[in-house]
Amino acid sequence: MAGKGNKGFGAAMAEGLGALAPEAHSPARDVLESRSGTLSQLATGKLVTDRTEWVNPARCRPWALHNRATDLLDEASCADLIDSLKAEGRQRIPAIVRRLRDGGEQDYEIIAGVRRWWSISWLRAHNYPDFHYLVTVQTVTDEEGFRLADVENRARRDISDLERARDYLRALDLFYGGSQTAMAARLNVSNGWMSRILEVGRLPAAIVEAFPDSRAITARHAGQLAPSLKARATRERMIEAATRLTEQRRAGARLEPHRIVATLLEAAKGRTKAAPAPVEIHSPEGKTLLRVERSGKAVTVRLLATERQDREALGTALMAVVDHHL
Repeated sequence: MAGKGNKGFGAAMAEGLGALAPEAHSPARDVLESRSGTLSQLATGKLVTDRTEWVNPARCRPWALHNRATDLLDEASCADLIDSLKAEGRQRIPAIVRRLRDGGEQDYEIIAGVRRWWSISWLRAHNYPDFHYLVTVQTVTDEEGFRLADVENRARRDISDLERARDYLRALDLFYGGSQTAMAARLNVSNGWMSRILEVGRLPAAIVEAFPDSRAITARHAGQLAPSLKARATRERMIEAATRLTEQRRAGARLEPHRIVATLLEAAKGRTKAAPAPVEIHSPEGKTLLRVERSGKAVTVRLLATERQDREALGTALMAVVDHHL
């Protein structure tokens, strides 16, 4: 599950393994221990004043350019952090914030530490009102904030490759004039390494939607698909196949990421008339009720549930199949 830790780009950065491991130009320091030194490097020639304090998380809001998708934060994805905070009784690693000039009721915007902010807020709303948010207040520009957040979060496994890639694509235009080479140099990584993660952010929306969870898409998947997406004809075939996969998923099919990639690559070769993969319909408890197979205009439905208590769920599933195919 993606919520248990991203095993793509982030894992490779943290462990130094696999095809996505950073090359000789990437940082080798522990990102958490090197935060103060990194900020000093970012702000060379400037006076930077740090102040660490406990605040109500309601006084903070995520920075608009933060590299984490806040809509993916929920109790499940933050469960490990919530449990850790409960066990420790407090937050130990401060978030990085900067002061807002016109934030209304909010005083700070979060450069790094949104997941900690969400978890503390959740705890305060669920019987732990004494928890406060530990922050370090710093003065940084937007570009410095982007690089600081990148150093802080690069080794974290709970940020998906797609979140990282979209963050990098925004920064590419905002701060580096669209120059991938300049951006790689500023982040101290190789140009080739940067290319591989940016491929994730450039995947067409239809292909991203085919995956049941966007957090499961890795840079390795994008690297497999990218060559076939360059030509217009193969790109269109892949998008058509992705749309069919999305329809199957919405009808109840459970497709693993590697299978989705394989199907899209087959479509790129022009093998688009193959029979769709069987679709299984499950009960709310996860029990398989039906298997639906389609060949041309023919639809075959196999009943897999045998218990009398499954009849109501089975009837609902059959009606859903009929509605979908008629």
